[in-house]
Amino acid sequence: ITVGCENLGTQMVRLWVIDESGSFDFCDVLLVVQNNMGGCDNSTDGGNGAMILGNIYTEDNRMIEQVEVQAQGEQLQASIATGADGAYLFNVPMGSSISVTPFKDINHMNGVSTMDLIYLQKHVVNMQQLATPYLRIAADVNNDNQINALDLLVLRALILGEVERLDQNSSWRFVKNDYEFTSETPEAENFPESVDLDVNQEEMTVDFIGIKVGDLDLDGDASRSAGRSSKGLILSTTDKTMIPGFTYEMPVKINDMMSIEGFQFTLQVDAKRVAIRDVIIDNDVIDPSNFGWHSVHQGLLTMSWNTDEAETFANQTLFTLVVEATEVVKLSEVATINSQITSSEFYSEGNVEGQVSLQFLDTEFGESQFELLQNRPNPFIDKTNIRFILPQDMEANIAFFDVNGKVLKEIRGDFAKGRNSVRITTEELGVPGVVYYQLTAGDFQHIRKMIVQ
Repeated sequence: ITVGCENLGTQMVRLWVIDESGSFDFCDVLLVVQNNMGGCDNSTDGGNGAMILGNIYTEDNRMIEQVEVQAQGEQLQASIATGADGAYLFNVPMGSSISVTPFKDINHMNGVSTMDLIYLQKHVVNMQQLATPYLRIAADVNNDNQINALDLLVLRALILGEVERLDQNSSWRFVKNDYEFTSETPEAENFPESVDLDVNQEEMTVDFIGIKVGDLDLDGDASRSAGRSSKGLILSTTDKTMIPGFTYEMPVKINDMMSIEGFQFTLQVDAKRVAIRDVIIDNDVIDPSNFGWHSVHQGLLTMSWNTDEAETFANQTLFTLVVEATEVVKLSEVATINSQITSSEFYSEGNVEGQVSLQFLDTEFGESQFELLQNRPNPFIDKTNIRFILPQDMEANIAFFDVNGKVLKEIRGDFAKGRNSVRITTEELGVPGVVYYQLTAGDFQHIRKMIVQ
C-alpha cells in the first residue's frame, strides 16, 4: 500500500490474510496517516487540513493508555487508542464540526481493593471527606449521582469477585481537563465527558483527566505498586486430619495483637479433596457480607473486611470455616490463603501494610491438655492400645474408620482426668490395612492412623 499527502487523516483499509492452502479472510482497519515530520505543506487538500490532538492523564499526572478516543463529524468517523504516552491525534478537515469522546471500559478491578472501601466508608460517615472532585466521581461507584452505603455494597461485591464488572458504570470516566466544578457535589454535576469543536485552527488541543471508578487511593496504574512494609498479618487455625463424610470446624484467629483498618484475601482449598460448607461468625466485628461465595464450588472463598476506625485484635477468632473432606487428608495440605481472586492485603493507618497468610497449629487453641497419642503397638496383629489425655473427667468417644470413611467401631464412655487407654482387637475392626481412629471429647477432635496386619 502506498500513501501520500493526499491521504492525510483517517482512512479505512481492508486487510486480507491468505494461508498456504488458499483459505483467506479479511478485516477492515483504520489507518491514521499523519504529517508528524512536516513533509506535507498546508497547501495539501487546498490548505483545508487541521489537527485535533491531546493527552489523557489522571489527576496525579499519570498518562493513561488503552483509551479509545473517537472523533465524529459529518466528514469524519474515526477512532484511535492511546499508547503509553496517553496521546491521541486526528487529522480533520478545516471548518468541520467534530465531537471528541474518550472511552475505556476494561478491567474494572484494576486499582480497586479494600483500601478504597476504607476511604469510601470514612467519607460516607463524615469522618474524612474525599479531597478532590475526581475522587468523589470515582466514589460514585453505582453512578447514581450520590455517594452512600450502596456504593460500598457494589464496590465490595466487585472486590470479592461476586461480580466481574460494574453494570451501572464504566471502569473509567473522563472530564475535560480545564472544566471547573461549580458545586460541592461534583458527582452529581453534568460534567463534560466529550467535547464538541468547530475546527477553525490548524491545531486544536483537547486534554482529558481520566478517573478510575472505585480507585480512591490512586493505585490504578498496573506499573505502579502500592508501598508495603515488611509486616504480615498471620491468621492461625488448627491442623486436622479429616476423613470422608464428616464436617470439620476450622476456627481462624489473629494471634498477635494488631491494630487493623481492613484486610482482604482469597482462601483456597483443593476442591477435589475438600468442600467449603459454611462460615460461622460468633462476634460483632465480622459480617456475612464480608465473604464472597461466587467461586466456592472451585474451592475459592473471598473475604474483604474494613472499618472506619482501626480495630485491635488479640487472640480473637474472626470466623470458623466449616469444611468436609472427600478423602483422608490433612487440612494443611489442602488449604491456603492467596490472591487468586481477591488480593491478599491488610491495611493500617491508611497504608497497605503487607500480605495475609495462614498458619497451621498442631493443637487446638487453649486445649493443650487434650492429646491423642499414637497407638501401641503399631503396626499390630491381634490387639493394640489407644492412649489419650483429658484435662478433666469427661465423656469421650473413639471412632474407627476405614480409608473410605466407613465407621468400623465406636467406643464411648466416661473417662478420668489425665492419661487413659482403651484396647481394640483386629477381630473388632474386621479389616486389615490402614485404619483411622478419632478422639472426640467436648470441642476437641483429633485423628491418627494405625496399621492392622
